[in-house]
Amino acid sequence: MKLQRTLLQAFGCVAAATTCTWAGPIVVTPGSLSSYVYYPPAAVSGGSASGGAGEEVSTLQRCLWTPSQGDQTVTVNPGYDYQKDITVYYRLAGGNGGSGYTGGGGGSSAILQNGARVAVGRGGDGNARASEVSGVFKVKAGDTLRFVTGGGGGDGLVASGVAVGGGGGAGFAGGGGGGSLSSRSATASDYPGIAGKGGGDSPGAGGYASGSMAGTAGINMQGGVGTYPDGSSAPYGTQADTYNGSLNYYSDLYKYFSGLKFPATATMMGAPIGSAESNFTNFGGGGGKLASGGAVSIQFNFAYCQNATSSFTTSRDNVNVSDNGQCYSNFNRYNYVLAKSEQFPQVTSDLALTRKPAEVSNGTYQPINVAGGSLPGQIATMYQAPVCGIFK
Repeated sequence: MKLQRTLLQAFGCVAAATTCTWAGPIVVTPGSLSSYVYYPPAAVSGGSASGGAGEEVSTLQRCLWTPSQGDQTVTVNPGYDYQKDITVYYRLAGGNGGSGYTGGGGGSSAILQNGARVAVGRGGDGNARASEVSGVFKVKAGDTLRFVTGGGGGDGLVASGVAVGGGGGAGFAGGGGGGSLSSRSATASDYPGIAGKGGGDSPGAGGYASGSMAGTAGINMQGGVGTYPDGSSAPYGTQADTYNGSLNYYSDLYKYFSGLKFPATATMMGAPIGSAESNFTNFGGGGGKLASGGAVSIQFNFAYCQNATSSFTTSRDNVNVSDNGQCYSNFNRYNYVLAKSEQFPQVTSDLALTRKPAEVSNGTYQPINVAGGSLPGQIATMYQAPVCGIFK
C-alpha cells in the first residue's frame, strides 16, 4: 500500500503540473552490524537540466582486524573516495599476571590514534587475569593508529622457606616484578601485596611484603624484575632473547648462567630470576616481551650424585627444562610451550577475545610438552567500510 501511495503521489504531481520535493539518498541500516547498502551522494552535473540521483552503489563490508605484531602502526586508507568517518569497535586486554603469589605483573595493551590514547587495557597483577576493555571510536582517511599488545608476567615460585618474584611483562606500560623472600615462607598476610602490579596508563609497581625484597617497578614499556636472592636489581650476564643455564655436580656444584634479572623489553624476553646458592636452585620466570606470554618458574633439587646435571633454555617460544638433579638418566625433561598473541584463534563478529594457552601434543618420547606460562594480551577490532583492509 505504501508503494501504491507513493506512485499515486508522483502521478498527482505530474497531472497537476506542480513541483514536488523528494527526500535525499536513502541509507538502509539494520539494527545489527551486518552489511548494508550505501548510496553515495549524487554527483552534480554542471549545466545539466536533467541531473538526478547517481547510480553508483557500493556495499559496506563488515571487517575484523587484529594486529600481527606486538607494536604495530597503520594508516587509515579506506579507498573508493569514501569520505565518511568510520566507526571502529574494539575489545582488548593487557597481559595476565604470572602465576603464584609472587608472580610478575602483566604489561598493558593500548590503542593510540594520531598519538593520543584511545583505549588502555591494564595488565593483570601477579596471579591474576587481566580485565577486558571494550568501546568504540571513529577514524577518517589519513589517521594513524598504533596498537601495542602487552606481554604476560613471569611466574613466581613459592616454596618452603623461600619465595622468588617473577618478572613483569613489557607493554604500553610495563608490569612490576614480584617481591621475594629468602628467610621465611610466604604467608596469607603477604598476599596480595607481594605480587607484582600490572601496568596501565603508567608502569606497574613492584611487589612488597614486610621483610621481603621488593620487586622493581616497570620503567616505560619495560617490565620490572624480582630481586632474589640479595635484593639487588643489578643486571648480570648478557641480555638476549634466549637464556640458558646449567648446573653440574662433579666434586662440587658448578654453576653457569647466561642472563639474570634482565627485564622484559618491547623486543626481548625477561631473564629467569634466581640463584644456585645450594643444592636447591630456584628461578622465577622472566616477563614476556610484547605479545608474548611470561615464562614459567624453575626449581632444581640436587642429590649430590656424581655428574648430576640440570639445565634450562628459555625463549619466547618455550622453556625447556632437563632435570637430572636426582641422578636420573635422560628423564625429567619438560618443554613448557608459551602462548603468543598472533597464535590465538581468529576473532569472530561477536568480538570476543580468544586468549587461551598454547596447544600441545605429546608422542612416546621425552621431553613432555606442557602448555605453560601466563597469557599475553590481545587486541581485536571491527569496522564497516566499502572495502576491508583499510588499515595499511
